[in-house]
Amino acid sequence: IKDEKLINISKLYNSDVNERHGKIIYSDDSNLKILFGSGFIPNDTNPEKLIIRSFPELNEEKIIMEKNRYGSIANFKNKIITFPSAIINKEQNNPDLFQYNIETKKMIKVTNTIYEEWRPIVDNNGKIYYIANPEKQFDIYSNYKGVTKNVYSSQDDEWDPAIDPTDRWLIFSSKVNESWNLILLDLKNNKFKMITTEVDDDWDSQ
Repeated sequence: IKDEKLINISKLYNSDVNERHGKIIYSDDSNLKILFGSGFIPNDTNPEKLIIRSFPELNEEKIIMEKNRYGSIANFKNKIITFPSAIINKEQNNPDLFQYNIETKKMIKVTNTIYEEWRPIVDNNGKIYYIANPEKQFDIYSNYKGVTKNVYSSQDDEWDPAIDPTDRWLIFSSKVNESWNLILLDLKNNKFKMITTEVDDDWDSQ
């Protein structure tokens, strides 16, 4: 972790497994709580698990899931963890979206499809934006109160959606002419524009 000036670097924890996609879900002057995925190994049957670890105490809370179920690339908003999940070694193991309340410890299944759903983000009203591939390529979708809608699609893949604090602007990567560039979508007027046109790939906007 780095400080706000990106000067002081601290290693939070020594681990013998892969830990990735960390998000700070609580902080004060002396404490942090970080949500992350633990145990990911490509093409392995050991499922990645979601963990909340506090610092400096190093207390851990594991998000309760079935033994062979993985959770990955989670979002945190208003005490709710939203994440893609599936059971490894099932005939159909494409991930659906789930939500877990860190206070009540209850988990619900948000979507139930035969295709893949990844990279969820949540706006201030609880609407989930994510990528899914019902048309083979990954496009941007939303789910609100059980209703799924297509938000943006193209002939190529979209990836890594992010939303601004006012819920007006959605930014994401789109593969255009073999390169990934950023698209800004005005959710109020449903208008979009490409804001990068680089040959190099542009990813992971926030």
